[in-house]
Amino acid sequence: MAYSPYIEDTNYSLNEIIVDISRDSLIANVEIITDGSYELTETELYEFLYAYELAESRIDKELVSDIVKRNRFNVALPVAQGIAPVDGVDGYFEYFFTQTDVKPKPLILDDGSVDYSSVNFVGTVSVGDKIACYHPPVKGTPGIDVYGQEIPPKEGRDYPTPSLRNCKYNPDNKCFYALKEGRVNASTGRIEVIEEMQINSDVNSAYGNIDFIGNIVINGNVEEGVEIRASADIIINGLVQNACIYAGGDITIDSGIHGGKNCKIECGGTLTARFIEHAKITAHMNVISNYILSCKIHAGNSIIVNNGVGIIAGGKLYAGFKIDANRIGNKQGIDTWVTVGIIGDEETKAELAQIDIDETYASIPTITEKEEKLYAVENKNDDVKHRLQSVRRELVREYIKQSLATYTLANIRNQEDKDKPPRYIMAKTMYTGAVAFIDTKQYPVTFDQSDIILKSGEDDSNEEQYFR
Repeated sequence: MAYSPYIEDTNYSLNEIIVDISRDSLIANVEIITDGSYELTETELYEFLYAYELAESRIDKELVSDIVKRNRFNVALPVAQGIAPVDGVDGYFEYFFTQTDVKPKPLILDDGSVDYSSVNFVGTVSVGDKIACYHPPVKGTPGIDVYGQEIPPKEGRDYPTPSLRNCKYNPDNKCFYALKEGRVNASTGRIEVIEEMQINSDVNSAYGNIDFIGNIVINGNVEEGVEIRASADIIINGLVQNACIYAGGDITIDSGIHGGKNCKIECGGTLTARFIEHAKITAHMNVISNYILSCKIHAGNSIIVNNGVGIIAGGKLYAGFKIDANRIGNKQGIDTWVTVGIIGDEETKAELAQIDIDETYASIPTITEKEEKLYAVENKNDDVKHRLQSVRRELVREYIKQSLATYTLANIRNQEDKDKPPRYIMAKTMYTGAVAFIDTKQYPVTFDQSDIILKSGEDDSNEEQYFR
Protein backbone atom coordinates (compact mmCIF):
# COMPACT_ATOMS: atom_id res chain seq x y z
CA MET A 1 0.00 0.00 0.00
CA ALA A 2 1.29 3.47 -0.80
CA TYR A 3 0.86 6.65 1.22
CA SER A 4 1.43 10.13 -0.22
CA PRO A 5 1.12 12.70 2.60
CA TYR A 6 2.46 16.19 2.25
CA ILE A 7 4.69 18.22 4.58
CA GLU A 8 4.06 21.93 4.39
CA ASP A 9 7.00 23.92 3.07
CA THR A 10 6.69 27.68 2.61
CA ASN A 11 9.62 27.61 0.16
CA TYR A 12 7.93 24.82 -1.82
CA SER A 13 11.29 23.08 -2.06
CA LEU A 14 9.97 19.86 -0.42
CA ASN A 15 7.12 18.48 -2.52
CA GLU A 16 6.21 15.26 -0.66
CA ILE A 17 7.43 12.19 1.21
CA ILE A 18 6.06 8.85 -0.03
CA VAL A 19 6.02 5.67 2.03
CA ASP A 20 5.22 2.48 0.11
CA ILE A 21 4.66 -0.68 2.18
CA SER A 22 4.71 -4.04 0.42
CA ARG A 23 1.67 -6.32 0.42
CA ASP A 24 3.35 -8.75 2.81
CA SER A 25 4.37 -5.85 5.13
CA LEU A 26 8.00 -6.94 5.00
CA ILE A 27 9.46 -3.87 3.27
CA ALA A 28 8.72 -0.15 3.65
CA ASN A 29 10.27 2.12 1.03
CA VAL A 30 10.57 5.86 1.51
CA GLU A 31 11.03 8.41 -1.26
CA ILE A 32 11.60 12.10 -0.58
CA ILE A 33 10.49 14.26 -3.50
CA THR A 34 12.37 17.55 -3.39
CA ASP A 35 14.51 19.91 -5.46
CA GLY A 36 17.31 19.48 -2.91
CA SER A 37 17.16 22.92 -1.30
CA TYR A 38 15.07 21.81 1.67
CA GLU A 39 17.12 20.94 4.77
CA LEU A 40 15.41 17.78 6.07
CA THR A 41 16.38 16.67 9.59
CA GLU A 42 16.56 13.13 10.97
CA THR A 43 14.06 14.04 13.69
CA GLU A 44 11.58 15.23 11.07
CA LEU A 45 12.00 12.04 9.01
CA TYR A 46 11.65 9.80 12.08
CA GLU A 47 8.47 11.58 13.14
CA PHE A 48 7.11 11.01 9.67
CA LEU A 49 7.94 7.28 9.73
CA TYR A 50 6.51 6.85 13.24
CA ALA A 51 3.29 8.42 12.01
CA TYR A 52 2.85 5.28 9.92
CA GLU A 53 3.41 3.09 12.99
CA LEU A 54 6.62 1.57 11.66
CA ALA A 55 8.40 -0.24 14.50
CA GLU A 56 11.57 1.48 15.67
CA SER A 57 13.34 -1.88 15.76
CA ARG A 58 12.65 -2.46 12.05
CA ILE A 59 13.83 0.98 10.83
CA ASP A 60 17.29 1.11 9.27
CA LYS A 61 18.80 3.91 11.34
CA GLU A 62 22.00 4.04 9.29
CA LEU A 63 19.96 4.52 6.15
CA VAL A 64 17.89 7.31 7.74
CA SER A 65 21.09 9.11 8.69
CA ASP A 66 22.56 8.54 5.24
CA ILE A 67 19.43 9.90 3.51
CA VAL A 68 19.65 13.15 5.46
CA LYS A 69 23.43 13.62 5.37
CA ARG A 70 23.90 12.75 1.68
CA ASN A 71 20.59 14.17 0.43
CA ARG A 72 19.50 10.85 -1.06
CA PHE A 73 16.31 12.29 -2.47
CA ASN A 74 14.00 11.39 -5.36
CA VAL A 75 14.72 7.68 -5.10
CA ALA A 76 12.81 4.93 -3.22
CA LEU A 77 14.91 3.38 -0.46
CA PRO A 78 14.07 0.46 1.91
CA VAL A 79 13.91 2.36 5.17
CA ALA A 80 12.35 -0.52 7.16
CA GLN A 81 12.48 -4.29 6.67
CA GLY A 82 10.78 -7.18 8.39
CA ILE A 83 11.84 -10.79 8.66
CA ALA A 84 9.98 -13.35 6.53
CA PRO A 85 8.62 -16.39 8.34
CA VAL A 86 10.15 -19.76 7.56
CA ASP A 87 7.41 -22.27 6.81
CA GLY A 88 7.45 -25.66 8.44
CA VAL A 89 8.14 -28.86 6.51
CA ASP A 90 5.45 -31.52 6.12
CA GLY A 91 6.01 -34.89 7.68
CA TYR A 92 6.83 -37.62 5.18
CA PHE A 93 7.40 -41.35 4.83
CA GLU A 94 10.77 -42.61 3.64
CA TYR A 95 10.46 -46.02 1.95
CA PHE A 96 13.17 -48.66 1.88
CA PHE A 97 11.80 -51.50 -0.23
CA THR A 98 13.24 -51.88 -3.73
CA GLN A 99 11.68 -52.74 -7.06
CA THR A 100 11.68 -56.42 -7.97
CA ASP A 101 10.52 -57.90 -11.27
CA VAL A 102 7.95 -60.61 -10.57
CA LYS A 103 5.56 -60.72 -13.48
CA PRO A 104 5.32 -58.29 -16.38
CA LYS A 105 2.14 -56.28 -16.72
CA PRO A 106 1.28 -54.20 -19.80
CA LEU A 107 2.17 -50.54 -20.05
CA ILE A 108 0.26 -47.90 -22.02
CA LEU A 109 2.81 -46.07 -24.16
CA ASP A 110 2.73 -42.37 -25.05
CA ASP A 111 1.21 -43.10 -28.45
CA GLY A 112 -1.63 -45.07 -26.85
CA SER A 113 -0.32 -48.50 -27.87
CA VAL A 114 0.35 -51.26 -25.35
CA ASP A 115 3.68 -52.80 -24.41
CA TYR A 116 2.95 -56.26 -23.02
CA SER A 117 6.56 -56.85 -22.02
CA SER A 118 6.91 -54.14 -19.38
CA VAL A 119 5.97 -53.23 -15.82
CA ASN A 120 6.13 -55.33 -12.69
CA PHE A 121 5.32 -55.70 -9.04
CA VAL A 122 7.30 -53.40 -6.77
CA GLY A 123 8.30 -53.50 -3.14
CA THR A 124 8.97 -57.16 -2.33
CA VAL A 125 10.09 -57.60 1.29
CA SER A 126 11.01 -60.43 3.66
CA VAL A 127 10.08 -60.93 7.32
CA GLY A 128 11.81 -58.34 9.49
CA ASP A 129 12.69 -55.96 6.64
CA LYS A 130 12.37 -52.27 7.35
CA ILE A 131 9.59 -51.00 5.09
CA ALA A 132 9.45 -47.30 5.92
CA CYS A 133 10.30 -44.61 8.47
CA TYR A 134 8.20 -41.59 9.29
CA HIS A 135 9.91 -38.22 9.52
CA PRO A 136 7.78 -35.86 11.65
CA PRO A 137 7.07 -32.34 10.46
CA VAL A 138 9.60 -29.59 11.14
CA LYS A 139 8.18 -26.57 12.96
CA GLY A 140 8.22 -23.24 11.20
CA THR A 141 9.85 -20.04 12.44
CA PRO A 142 7.66 -16.94 12.83
CA GLY A 143 8.60 -13.72 11.08
CA ILE A 144 8.06 -10.07 11.97
CA ASP A 145 6.65 -7.28 9.81
CA VAL A 146 7.69 -3.63 9.54
CA TYR A 147 5.10 -2.75 12.22
CA GLY A 148 6.82 -5.11 14.67
CA GLN A 149 3.98 -7.63 14.55
CA GLU A 150 4.70 -11.40 14.46
CA ILE A 151 3.93 -13.21 11.18
CA PRO A 152 2.98 -16.82 11.90
CA PRO A 153 4.57 -19.44 9.63
CA LYS A 154 2.72 -22.14 7.75
CA GLU A 155 3.16 -25.19 9.93
CA GLY A 156 4.18 -28.54 8.45
CA ARG A 157 1.43 -31.13 8.18
CA ASP A 158 1.62 -34.12 10.51
CA TYR A 159 0.27 -37.52 9.47
CA PRO A 160 -1.25 -40.02 11.89
CA THR A 161 0.14 -43.54 12.09
CA PRO A 162 -1.27 -45.36 9.03
CA SER A 163 -3.37 -48.48 9.34
CA LEU A 164 -1.21 -51.61 9.14
CA ARG A 165 -1.48 -55.16 7.91
CA ASN A 166 1.26 -57.79 8.14
CA CYS A 167 3.70 -55.20 9.50
CA LYS A 168 4.44 -53.49 12.82
CA TYR A 169 5.33 -50.00 13.97
CA ASN A 170 8.19 -49.16 16.35
CA PRO A 171 7.36 -45.81 17.99
CA ASP A 172 10.93 -45.41 19.29
CA ASN A 173 12.43 -44.91 15.83
CA LYS A 174 9.12 -44.33 13.98
CA CYS A 175 9.85 -47.17 11.55
CA PHE A 176 7.69 -49.95 10.10
CA TYR A 177 8.81 -53.60 9.73
CA ALA A 178 7.43 -56.52 7.73
CA LEU A 179 5.86 -59.41 9.64
CA LYS A 180 5.41 -61.50 6.51
CA GLU A 181 7.01 -61.92 3.11
CA GLY A 182 5.21 -60.26 0.24
CA ARG A 183 4.66 -57.09 -1.75
CA VAL A 184 4.33 -53.71 -0.08
CA ASN A 185 1.37 -51.45 -0.71
CA ALA A 186 2.23 -48.17 1.01
CA SER A 187 0.60 -44.76 1.27
CA THR A 188 0.21 -42.06 3.91
CA GLY A 189 -2.96 -43.79 5.14
CA ARG A 190 -2.06 -47.47 4.93
CA ILE A 191 0.99 -49.72 4.89
CA GLU A 192 0.48 -53.40 4.20
CA VAL A 193 2.49 -56.39 3.13
CA ILE A 194 0.44 -58.28 0.61
CA GLU A 195 0.98 -62.01 0.56
CA GLU A 196 0.96 -63.96 -2.68
CA MET A 197 -0.56 -67.29 -3.59
CA GLN A 198 1.12 -69.23 -6.40
CA ILE A 199 -0.88 -71.98 -8.16
CA ASN A 200 1.11 -74.02 -10.67
CA SER A 201 -1.79 -75.83 -12.32
CA ASP A 202 -5.13 -75.28 -14.00
CA VAL A 203 -7.96 -74.19 -11.71
CA ASN A 204 -11.22 -76.07 -12.31
CA SER A 205 -14.29 -77.17 -10.37
CA ALA A 206 -12.28 -80.01 -8.84
CA TYR A 207 -9.74 -77.52 -7.49
CA GLY A 208 -12.55 -75.37 -6.07
CA ASN A 209 -13.10 -71.66 -5.62
CA ILE A 210 -10.30 -69.42 -4.33
CA ASP A 211 -10.47 -66.57 -1.81
CA PHE A 212 -7.17 -64.97 -0.81
CA ILE A 213 -6.03 -61.83 1.02
CA GLY A 214 -3.22 -60.69 -1.25
CA ASN A 215 -2.12 -61.47 -4.79
CA ILE A 216 -2.96 -64.61 -6.71
CA VAL A 217 -0.73 -65.90 -9.52
CA ILE A 218 -2.10 -68.84 -11.52
CA ASN A 219 0.32 -70.56 -13.88
CA GLY A 220 -2.40 -72.29 -15.86
CA ASN A 221 -5.95 -71.90 -17.14
CA VAL A 222 -9.09 -71.01 -15.18
CA GLU A 223 -11.92 -73.23 -16.32
CA GLU A 224 -15.71 -72.89 -16.38
CA GLY A 225 -17.66 -72.51 -13.15
CA VAL A 226 -14.76 -71.34 -10.96
CA GLU A 227 -14.90 -68.25 -8.74
CA ILE A 228 -11.67 -66.46 -7.74
CA ARG A 229 -11.40 -63.52 -5.35
CA ALA A 230 -8.26 -61.64 -4.28
CA SER A 231 -7.99 -58.49 -2.21
CA ALA A 232 -5.08 -57.28 -4.39
CA ASP A 233 -3.97 -58.36 -7.91
CA ILE A 234 -4.70 -61.49 -9.93
CA ILE A 235 -2.35 -62.73 -12.65
CA ILE A 236 -3.40 -65.66 -14.83
CA ASN A 237 -0.78 -67.07 -17.17
CA GLY A 238 -3.32 -68.86 -19.28
CA LEU A 239 -6.91 -68.75 -20.51
CA VAL A 240 -10.12 -67.88 -18.62
CA GLN A 241 -13.22 -69.80 -19.67
CA ASN A 242 -16.63 -68.67 -18.41
CA ALA A 243 -15.43 -68.04 -14.85
CA CYS A 244 -16.07 -65.30 -12.28
CA ILE A 245 -13.04 -63.32 -11.10
CA TYR A 246 -12.93 -60.42 -8.63
CA ALA A 247 -9.87 -58.41 -7.54
CA GLY A 248 -9.36 -55.31 -5.44
CA GLY A 249 -6.39 -54.39 -7.66
CA ASP A 250 -5.49 -55.31 -11.25
CA ILE A 251 -6.34 -58.42 -13.25
CA THR A 252 -3.87 -59.54 -15.91
CA ILE A 253 -4.74 -62.50 -18.15
CA ASP A 254 -1.89 -63.61 -20.35
CA SER A 255 -4.05 -65.28 -23.00
CA GLY A 256 -7.64 -64.11 -23.01
CA ILE A 257 -11.21 -64.59 -21.90
CA HIS A 258 -13.69 -67.00 -23.47
CA GLY A 259 -16.77 -65.84 -21.64
CA GLY A 260 -20.29 -67.13 -21.50
CA LYS A 261 -23.60 -66.67 -19.76
CA ASN A 262 -22.07 -66.73 -16.27
CA CYS A 263 -18.76 -64.99 -16.94
CA LYS A 264 -18.30 -61.90 -14.79
CA ILE A 265 -15.00 -60.13 -14.07
CA GLU A 266 -14.51 -57.07 -11.87
CA CYS A 267 -11.40 -55.29 -10.59
CA GLY A 268 -10.54 -52.08 -8.81
CA GLY A 269 -7.67 -51.30 -11.18
CA THR A 270 -6.95 -52.30 -14.77
CA LEU A 271 -8.01 -55.46 -16.60
CA THR A 272 -5.61 -56.61 -19.30
CA ALA A 273 -6.25 -59.58 -21.59
CA ARG A 274 -5.13 -60.36 -25.14
CA PHE A 275 -8.75 -60.96 -26.16
CA ILE A 276 -12.17 -60.77 -24.48
CA GLU A 277 -15.26 -62.59 -25.80
CA HIS A 278 -18.83 -62.72 -24.47
CA ALA A 279 -18.01 -61.45 -21.00
CA LYS A 280 -19.38 -58.93 -18.53
CA ILE A 281 -16.47 -56.76 -17.37
CA THR A 282 -16.17 -53.96 -14.82
CA ALA A 283 -12.75 -52.36 -14.40
CA HIS A 284 -12.65 -49.24 -12.28
CA MET A 285 -9.58 -47.96 -14.13
CA ASN A 286 -8.87 -49.33 -17.62
CA VAL A 287 -9.55 -52.24 -19.94
CA ILE A 288 -6.70 -53.10 -22.33
CA SER A 289 -7.03 -55.74 -25.03
CA ASN A 290 -6.29 -56.55 -28.66
CA TYR A 291 -9.78 -57.79 -29.47
CA ILE A 292 -13.22 -57.43 -27.81
CA LEU A 293 -16.24 -59.34 -29.12
CA SER A 294 -19.86 -59.03 -27.92
CA CYS A 295 -19.08 -57.88 -24.38
CA LYS A 296 -20.68 -55.63 -21.82
CA ILE A 297 -17.81 -53.53 -20.43
CA HIS A 298 -17.66 -50.67 -17.95
CA ALA A 299 -14.29 -48.93 -17.42
CA GLY A 300 -13.87 -46.00 -15.07
CA ASN A 301 -11.14 -44.42 -17.18
CA SER A 302 -10.23 -45.89 -20.59
CA ILE A 303 -10.83 -48.78 -22.97
CA ILE A 304 -7.80 -49.26 -25.20
CA VAL A 305 -7.99 -51.71 -28.11
CA ASN A 306 -5.40 -50.37 -30.53
CA ASN A 307 -2.76 -53.09 -30.44
CA GLY A 308 -2.71 -55.88 -33.03
CA VAL A 309 -6.06 -56.24 -34.79
CA GLY A 310 -7.59 -53.77 -32.33
CA ILE A 311 -11.28 -54.60 -32.92
CA ILE A 312 -14.36 -53.82 -30.83
CA ALA A 313 -17.27 -55.70 -32.39
CA GLY A 314 -20.69 -56.09 -30.81
CA GLY A 315 -21.85 -55.37 -27.29
CA LYS A 316 -22.05 -52.24 -25.20
CA LEU A 317 -18.92 -50.54 -23.86
CA TYR A 318 -18.59 -47.56 -21.51
CA ALA A 319 -15.47 -45.66 -20.43
CA GLY A 320 -15.23 -42.60 -18.22
CA PHE A 321 -12.87 -40.65 -20.48
CA LYS A 322 -11.58 -42.49 -23.55
CA ILE A 323 -12.24 -45.34 -25.96
CA ASP A 324 -9.44 -45.88 -28.45
CA ALA A 325 -9.62 -48.70 -31.02
CA ASN A 326 -8.42 -49.53 -34.50
CA ARG A 327 -11.87 -50.67 -35.55
CA ILE A 328 -15.32 -50.29 -33.99
CA GLY A 329 -18.04 -52.54 -35.40
CA ASN A 330 -17.55 -54.80 -38.43
CA LYS A 331 -18.45 -55.09 -42.11
CA GLN A 332 -21.54 -57.16 -41.24
CA GLY A 333 -23.01 -54.17 -39.36
CA ILE A 334 -23.08 -55.79 -35.94
CA ASP A 335 -24.68 -53.56 -33.29
CA THR A 336 -21.84 -51.97 -31.31
CA TRP A 337 -22.45 -49.24 -28.75
CA VAL A 338 -19.54 -47.21 -27.36
CA THR A 339 -20.06 -44.52 -24.70
CA VAL A 340 -17.83 -42.12 -22.75
CA GLY A 341 -18.57 -39.45 -20.15
CA ILE A 342 -21.43 -38.89 -17.79
CA ILE A 343 -24.36 -41.29 -18.13
CA GLY A 344 -26.55 -40.02 -15.29
CA ASP A 345 -27.42 -40.75 -11.65
CA GLU A 346 -23.85 -39.97 -10.55
CA GLU A 347 -25.02 -38.56 -7.22
CA THR A 348 -26.82 -41.76 -6.23
CA LYS A 349 -23.84 -43.90 -7.24
CA ALA A 350 -21.53 -41.68 -5.19
CA GLU A 351 -23.77 -41.99 -2.13
CA LEU A 352 -23.88 -45.78 -2.43
CA ALA A 353 -20.11 -45.97 -2.87
CA GLN A 354 -19.58 -43.83 0.24
CA ILE A 355 -21.92 -46.10 2.22
CA ASP A 356 -19.87 -49.13 1.13
CA ILE A 357 -16.64 -47.39 2.15
CA ASP A 358 -18.01 -46.43 5.57
CA GLU A 359 -19.36 -49.93 6.15
CA THR A 360 -16.07 -51.63 5.29
CA TYR A 361 -14.02 -49.28 7.45
CA ALA A 362 -16.27 -50.32 10.32
CA SER A 363 -16.40 -54.05 9.51
CA ILE A 364 -12.78 -54.84 8.52
CA PRO A 365 -11.23 -54.22 12.00
CA THR A 366 -13.89 -56.43 13.59
CA ILE A 367 -13.34 -59.26 11.11
CA THR A 368 -9.55 -58.88 11.40
CA GLU A 369 -9.82 -59.25 15.18
CA LYS A 370 -11.77 -62.50 14.73
CA GLU A 371 -9.13 -63.75 12.27
CA GLU A 372 -6.26 -62.97 14.65
CA LYS A 373 -7.96 -64.75 17.56
CA LEU A 374 -8.62 -67.87 15.49
CA TYR A 375 -5.11 -67.78 14.04
CA ALA A 376 -3.65 -67.67 17.56
CA VAL A 377 -5.39 -70.90 18.59
CA GLU A 378 -2.85 -73.70 18.99
CA ASN A 379 -3.61 -77.21 17.73
CA LYS A 380 -6.49 -76.02 15.58
CA ASN A 381 -9.24 -78.62 15.12
CA ASP A 382 -11.42 -78.89 12.01
CA ASP A 383 -14.03 -76.55 13.46
CA VAL A 384 -11.46 -73.79 14.10
CA LYS A 385 -9.94 -74.28 10.65
CA HIS A 386 -13.39 -74.04 9.05
CA ARG A 387 -14.25 -70.87 11.01
CA LEU A 388 -10.87 -69.33 10.11
CA GLN A 389 -11.46 -70.09 6.43
CA SER A 390 -14.94 -68.54 6.64
CA VAL A 391 -13.64 -65.40 8.36
CA ARG A 392 -10.88 -64.96 5.78
CA ARG A 393 -13.38 -65.40 2.95
CA GLU A 394 -15.52 -62.66 4.52
CA LEU A 395 -12.47 -60.44 4.91
CA VAL A 396 -11.50 -60.86 1.25
CA ARG A 397 -14.96 -59.77 0.17
CA GLU A 398 -14.85 -56.72 2.41
CA TYR A 399 -11.43 -55.67 1.10
CA ILE A 400 -12.65 -56.01 -2.49
CA LYS A 401 -15.85 -54.12 -1.67
CA GLN A 402 -13.82 -51.30 -0.12
CA SER A 403 -11.42 -51.09 -3.05
CA LEU A 404 -14.16 -51.08 -5.68
CA ALA A 405 -16.20 -48.45 -3.84
CA THR A 406 -13.12 -46.24 -3.42
CA TYR A 407 -12.38 -46.40 -7.15
CA THR A 408 -16.04 -45.77 -7.98
CA LEU A 409 -16.14 -42.64 -5.84
CA ALA A 410 -12.85 -41.37 -7.29
CA ASN A 411 -14.13 -41.88 -10.85
CA ILE A 412 -17.33 -39.95 -10.10
CA ARG A 413 -15.36 -37.10 -8.56
CA ASN A 414 -13.10 -37.03 -11.64
CA GLN A 415 -16.15 -36.67 -13.87
CA GLU A 416 -17.45 -33.80 -11.70
CA ASP A 417 -14.10 -31.98 -11.71
CA LYS A 418 -14.45 -28.71 -13.63
CA ASP A 419 -10.88 -29.15 -14.89
CA LYS A 420 -11.43 -32.71 -16.09
CA PRO A 421 -9.91 -33.57 -19.45
CA PRO A 422 -12.16 -33.91 -22.52
CA ARG A 423 -13.71 -37.28 -23.33
CA TYR A 424 -12.74 -39.04 -26.57
CA ILE A 425 -13.86 -41.84 -28.83
CA MET A 426 -11.18 -42.61 -31.42
CA ALA A 427 -11.09 -45.22 -34.19
CA LYS A 428 -9.25 -45.73 -37.44
CA THR A 429 -12.47 -47.23 -38.82
CA MET A 430 -16.03 -47.12 -37.51
CA TYR A 431 -18.54 -49.30 -39.36
CA THR A 432 -22.21 -48.93 -40.11
CA GLY A 433 -24.19 -50.26 -37.14
CA ALA A 434 -21.93 -48.66 -34.57
CA VAL A 435 -23.37 -45.98 -32.29
CA ALA A 436 -21.26 -43.58 -30.24
CA PHE A 437 -22.36 -41.54 -27.22
CA ILE A 438 -20.50 -38.76 -25.41
CA ASP A 439 -22.27 -37.44 -22.30
CA THR A 440 -25.59 -38.88 -23.62
CA LYS A 441 -25.13 -37.09 -27.00
CA GLN A 442 -25.60 -39.65 -29.76
CA TYR A 443 -23.50 -40.02 -32.93
CA PRO A 444 -24.92 -42.82 -35.11
CA VAL A 445 -22.80 -44.16 -37.97
CA THR A 446 -24.87 -44.50 -41.15
CA PHE A 447 -21.99 -45.49 -43.41
CA ASP A 448 -18.42 -46.73 -42.87
CA GLN A 449 -16.07 -43.95 -41.74
CA SER A 450 -12.33 -43.59 -41.31
CA ASP A 451 -10.17 -41.72 -38.80
CA ILE A 452 -12.91 -40.97 -36.29
CA ILE A 453 -12.22 -38.56 -33.42
CA LEU A 454 -15.24 -37.67 -31.30
CA LYS A 455 -14.55 -35.19 -28.52
CA SER A 456 -16.71 -33.83 -25.73
CA GLY A 457 -17.66 -30.18 -25.73
CA GLU A 458 -17.71 -29.63 -29.49
CA ASP A 459 -20.59 -28.27 -31.53
CA ASP A 460 -22.41 -31.12 -33.26
CA SER A 461 -24.15 -28.94 -35.84
CA ASN A 462 -21.69 -30.03 -38.52
CA GLU A 463 -21.37 -33.81 -38.80
CA GLU A 464 -18.32 -33.54 -41.04
CA GLN A 465 -16.15 -32.34 -38.16
CA TYR A 466 -16.60 -35.75 -36.49
CA PHE A 467 -16.61 -38.13 -39.43
CA ARG A 468 -13.69 -37.22 -41.66
